[in-house]
Amino acid sequence: MTTSQYIKENLEFVKAKMMAASLKRVQEAAAFKAPTLVAVSKTKPVDDVIEAYHGGQRHFGENYIPELGGKSTDPKILEECPDIRWHMIGHLQSNKMKKLASVQNLYMVETIDSVKIADALNKSWIKLNKMEKLKVMVQVKTSDEETKSGVEPSEAIKLAKFIIEKCPELEFCGLMTIGASNYDVSLGPNPDFLKMIECHKEITCIPDLPKESLELSMGMSSDYEHAIELGSTNVRVGSLIFGQREYVDASSAVISISLKVSKVLIEGLRFFNFLARSSQSCWVDNLMPSERCSKLCLRWGFSSKSFVVNELISNT
Repeated sequence: MTTSQYIKENLEFVKAKMMAASLKRVQEAAAFKAPTLVAVSKTKPVDDVIEAYHGGQRHFGENYIPELGGKSTDPKILEECPDIRWHMIGHLQSNKMKKLASVQNLYMVETIDSVKIADALNKSWIKLNKMEKLKVMVQVKTSDEETKSGVEPSEAIKLAKFIIEKCPELEFCGLMTIGASNYDVSLGPNPDFLKMIECHKEITCIPDLPKESLELSMGMSSDYEHAIELGSTNVRVGSLIFGQREYVDASSAVISISLKVSKVLIEGLRFFNFLARSSQSCWVDNLMPSERCSKLCLRWGFSSKSFVVNELISNT
């Protein structure tokens, strides 16, 4: 099976599961809009994104701004994916908002978790003189896991109001959360998702807010069906579409670096030995290579450590 066939078949499978889950929605969520699939490509290559796009997928998500920026400006994606819609779904830093705002075809930022972030992003968007507002969501921390980000549920409505009232270039679209990892749905509805639904109810009480358009972004590869049944309108799925993330083998990396270190040390000693002999510095001829290196370094005003470190940096 080719990569193209693999990705397209996976897309069809996930979308079929999403449709089935929509039909099982609880009564309170029956009126919510049909869920949107955000394909999370993460470490996958540009070609995989293009294959998914050709398979009908339009919404794509990335966790890191550098990776999002790189893919969004890739010539192949710009040429072959004119209608692509990028979602930022990773943790944000206020000093990176200018770079985030400049992402090509940025459609939505789902992880606003502070007034500082919202304000910085709003100011960055203003400077770009965009015709349309930037869609954003407030990330809510519904799980007790320390690795999860977001505002506390009790603070969600406060941050939403700040965006609506103080950030004219941002369009508040709803709430986003990441539930606890590996929750067993046989125990009943995920309590993290239930917290999210309660937050959603509170948000709908904000005056003049179009309640029918408010979104709930919850659910990933392991729990997207359950999330949709409870009312999610936006699911983020990666590995079920593109396969598992690709990681660098740590042992291979260590071996590679060790070989480079050895090469730098050997070349450094050869270099200093050459200089010593060419300058007829007989006073170092009887020294061991390591001592010769140190003596010459001291004579010329820098340490052998700094030489090795600088060479290592430039060579790796």
